[in-house]
Amino acid sequence: MVINTRMISENTRYAIIQNMLVIPFQVEHPEKLQAALLPPPLKPLGNGDIGWVYFVDTVLPALRDVPGEPPDPDLTEFAEISIGMPCIAEGKERGIFTQLALDRPTAGLKRGILRHLAYTQLTQTHPMLEGRRSVSPGVQLVGISHRPHGEMVACGTMTVTHSEPWEDVPEYMKTFLHMRYITDPTQGGKPLIADFCDCVFPEPLAGDVAWRGETTLLFGGDCYGRFHEIGPYQALQGYFFTIAYCYGSDEQVALMEGVRPWQWA
Repeated sequence: MVINTRMISENTRYAIIQNMLVIPFQVEHPEKLQAALLPPPLKPLGNGDIGWVYFVDTVLPALRDVPGEPPDPDLTEFAEISIGMPCIAEGKERGIFTQLALDRPTAGLKRGILRHLAYTQLTQTHPMLEGRRSVSPGVQLVGISHRPHGEMVACGTMTVTHSEPWEDVPEYMKTFLHMRYITDPTQGGKPLIADFCDCVFPEPLAGDVAWRGETTLLFGGDCYGRFHEIGPYQALQGYFFTIAYCYGSDEQVALMEGVRPWQWA
């Protein structure tokens, strides 16, 4: 499969193309991880001792392809860090992204999804951009994210060892469960919307190959030490893949139980 600015196949055009460096990690105290990243009524998957950090580089090719206009990076590209864990919601295996931060405002903020600002950089290997090095065994990929005040959120690396078919990537890594939280100023800031929503795609995510490798992961001091409070953790074998899709809508999965300050300050 060749991903480019126009289409993957003759009949399909994709609005969003993303590189994702995924670094899972395992903790010694699952209850601490779940307290930080798994709001009720969501349930842990398995032992609930696995979390993950996604470093994401996104390009919006539909906005790049405006005849007669050069691509505007402020509108057509953004970077993101997403921290969460696999979970069970409504009896299905999904991936919840509890903490998200982008390097600029996007539609996610307008839809009420809890996203904030951080400056994220990822090794440039995007297949739709010419002149970027390709991925192969031995290549090291790096993702790092800082908040606007300079404090590091997380830094991760992966040294590529081999590839696997896209079909072998767990299904819960191909779902995007988010939190929506909008307050009502007319009611003293009480939540108007407080739920979990799943991204609905008109067509399944398109992916090619999943690169695997050995990883490192270091959390910074942001979030008032939230990620330090989870206790000892060990980075696991990671993933790097490129996906393409058309975004459809948000579908409510469950209501949030109680109110907690899940978002970053």
